[in-house]
Amino acid sequence: MKPKKTENLSVAELEKLAIHLYSEKRKRSLGHYKLDMVLSKRYSKLNNDFSWNEEKKVKFLEINKKLMNIFTNSYNEAIATAKKLEQRIQRGDPFLSDYEIEIELQPYIFDKNDYEDDCIALVLSEPDHYPINYCISHSSFKDDIKNVPIYLDNTFNWNNQYLTGIFDDHYICYQIHLLLENHWAFQDILNINQIWSDVKVKYQHHHLMTNLPE
Repeated sequence: MKPKKTENLSVAELEKLAIHLYSEKRKRSLGHYKLDMVLSKRYSKLNNDFSWNEEKKVKFLEINKKLMNIFTNSYNEAIATAKKLEQRIQRGDPFLSDYEIEIELQPYIFDKNDYEDDCIALVLSEPDHYPINYCISHSSFKDDIKNVPIYLDNTFNWNNQYLTGIFDDHYICYQIHLLLENHWAFQDILNINQIWSDVKVKYQHHHLMTNLPE
């Protein structure tokens, strides 16, 4: 019997395949193209069968607000740290000549299968990269403090494209848009029950070797 094409697989079969591909990718450092395709197909099937009601809309907006607030607090922490590092550089610190501060936000869907490999929630929550991430560095610091990052810019509403006609009277943040771009279905987002935020600082020293004897 020939294997089914992905478009003919059920959501359960797609999830089983995604879990297998995710496990293989972690073991062998394989590319993510096929896994991405399977998650995209799962996303489409789930959203096509999804229906909104008032309760779901309220919860979705609460998660939207929480993502915005957590990123705001993380960004403020990163900027405060960057300002201190800038002062060290300006004073001619003997070590510090550059830095990178990375903000990473990751939603989780914790259930009875917490931390187990055979769980679609783990595939969504622990990809190769964090879909919600932002970096501040010494070279970009002046621009960073002058310009509002896209994550915090509420002059553009991300209630279009994936959510047209559903939240026309509400603000949807860029973080939600990124989750949808990374194949989080509407129900996946509604199932989020924990959000982790990391602000990672890399202290860097660059020394140009000059006037060395040939």
